[in-house]
Amino acid sequence: MIHVEDWRGSPALPRGICSETKRPYFPRAWHKRLGWVVHHMGAGGTGYDIEQVNDYHRARDWGEGARAPHIAYHVFIPWAYRGWASGRGIALEPGADGLAVICNHHSEVSWHATRANNEFWGVGIQVDGNQDTPDEGQRAALQHVLDGGLAAWGFAHPASPIICGHKELGATKPVWWTAAAAWRDYGNRTDCPGSFLMGVVGHYRQSGEIWRPAQESIGER
Repeated sequence: MIHVEDWRGSPALPRGICSETKRPYFPRAWHKRLGWVVHHMGAGGTGYDIEQVNDYHRARDWGEGARAPHIAYHVFIPWAYRGWASGRGIALEPGADGLAVICNHHSEVSWHATRANNEFWGVGIQVDGNQDTPDEGQRAALQHVLDGGLAAWGFAHPASPIICGHKELGATKPVWWTAAAAWRDYGNRTDCPGSFLMGVVGHYRQSGEIWRPAQESIGER
């Protein structure tokens, strides 16, 4: 069982307006979502907490001076969730195996995957996906999210959701792409979510499980 924390309107994650459109993220409830894009925090990943990520996404130049109004991920999964919750005065539900923080409404088109923003939700994992092993709580929370566990919050999956790493939505169609949706260059040129976390995503696509024994080699698929 996962504890879900709703921070969509939290003062801990101040919201602004998009410097380009002069309004918050644009809601498109009518737009068909294909699934989830998995992200990491990059080098020093476990040290970049949700408030810092929100500040960074709002301050970053996303191109031609454009500034985002809010954290770009729809869901954030923190490292060491019990300590994370305790430090913020959050009482976890008894028996919670992990924690998922909802940052944006399911209908909001946030800036997390370039030309894939209309079609995918983004989930950010507080790790360096090239070096860090997602901890037990993160694995449980990510399994819950990718399994469609946030449907009650509006994140209702299509019949066959697409689960991918950020860097997979680039110019080249992945070999595993069999979706009914036509492929196009989604414009992402990045190493995210890192080689290790990319392997975790690939394993989930194959098995429906977010994890397997640590001694087994996890490679990209």
